[in-house]
Amino acid sequence: MVDKGEGERPGSHHYRAFVGPAEDYDVLGGLQFSLLYALGLRESHTLCDVGCGSLRAGRLLLTYLEPGRYHGLEPEEWVVKAAIDEELGQDFVHRRHPEFRYEADYGVSAFGTAFDFVLAQSIFSHTFADDAATLLRETARSLAERGVLVATYYPYVEETDHPLPSGASGQGWRYPGNVAYEWDELVDIGATAGLTMAPIAWPHPRQRWFVAACADGPVDVWSMARRVQAPLVRSIGGGDAPNAYYERRFDQAEIEQGDHRAFVGGSWKRLGGLQLRFLRDQGLRRSDRLLDIGCGALRGGVRFVRYLDPDHYYGIDVNADLLRAGLEVEIPSAGLDGRLSAGNLLCDDRFSADRFGVRFDVAWAQSVFSHLPLNLIRLCLARTAEVMAPGGRFFATFFRCPDDHPFEQALQHVKTETHTDRDPFHYRVSDFDWAVRDLPFRVHHVGDWGHPFGQEMLRFDFEG
Repeated sequence: MVDKGEGERPGSHHYRAFVGPAEDYDVLGGLQFSLLYALGLRESHTLCDVGCGSLRAGRLLLTYLEPGRYHGLEPEEWVVKAAIDEELGQDFVHRRHPEFRYEADYGVSAFGTAFDFVLAQSIFSHTFADDAATLLRETARSLAERGVLVATYYPYVEETDHPLPSGASGQGWRYPGNVAYEWDELVDIGATAGLTMAPIAWPHPRQRWFVAACADGPVDVWSMARRVQAPLVRSIGGGDAPNAYYERRFDQAEIEQGDHRAFVGGSWKRLGGLQLRFLRDQGLRRSDRLLDIGCGALRGGVRFVRYLDPDHYYGIDVNADLLRAGLEVEIPSAGLDGRLSAGNLLCDDRFSADRFGVRFDVAWAQSVFSHLPLNLIRLCLARTAEVMAPGGRFFATFFRCPDDHPFEQALQHVKTETHTDRDPFHYRVSDFDWAVRDLPFRVHHVGDWGHPFGQEMLRFDFEG
């Protein structure tokens, strides 16, 4: 039986376990390769795998890339050679002509190659700011004209029992321990190295992904990050027509002229102000942490960011361009620079709020359930329950179907016709009793809250 190191402690002297939990070896390799491919990696590209370790991604990349295109940088020579012996074989590696440097100097430039991709998975999670800056400088001087860095980091979360040390609090390399960064800290270090960064919504069991490119180069990292955003529901209600919200893209000119505001339904001031007034009436405090699900271009978010303590607002949406419009246009134009970090916004299609690493006092979903089938509403509730603070409350709007109305017949709500089988949806209150079954929520029908298009309010009290 092959010894895969399962059960060994991360950092122990087994080639798979040395680089992290051995149980994640194959999963993390696949996640790295699939992300790189989604971002545009092709067999003719050159790639530097920083901290290539036991070739978790390298064994896949060596198979895919043309001979001589893979370069690995790793201070622990033994772990690379063990992976070659156990995973690939010397004959295979000889045919693929990789180049390895066994140094701890972050010397990407020492290869003398202009790289299309530099991969640094779980490197910034161990480097304090001085080493992080060195690696980013080395990467910046080694990228091809359209080259990019694809990397992960741990987000800094102070409100935990055992917070990771901040990347700014020490020097050098910490292994097998980890360090964490606030997103803005990492962006600033990158900017000093001449790089611009954008977060990527891509699965990882513990960390967050980002992409970086030279600030004076032709690569738009936000557009590149958008490539890997999968729509939540490509075709709601059957058929092949894509749902416009998830597929709509905005170029910079459209954002600057405010097309994003019209796209989310207009009523920018009216609905934005209504959201804040309602939650303040419900007891929202400045010190609360608020999760805004389906935050879009921050119609309500701008008001919440102004009211809440800095960086106490978090938003999730499936449309990357709307998030970009909110962060790059709406927040600065409202005079709110410095109150919302880019890392507090997540483009995600599975309600993965756990990636923020914090507990929320209040969650909010305005005009989200009206566009989701019931099973996805249940998924939203389940994922949100995982991140609620004790005593937390989740408010969500919906189009109500009266109990005496034939469920399968359309309903008219002010200007909106709703349906049971397609978007926009209507629901009976009792549907939400089913949706919270076996979840630590108790549902209450709040009813009319002044919504101009007839959506009513639900409150889910967290009892976990």
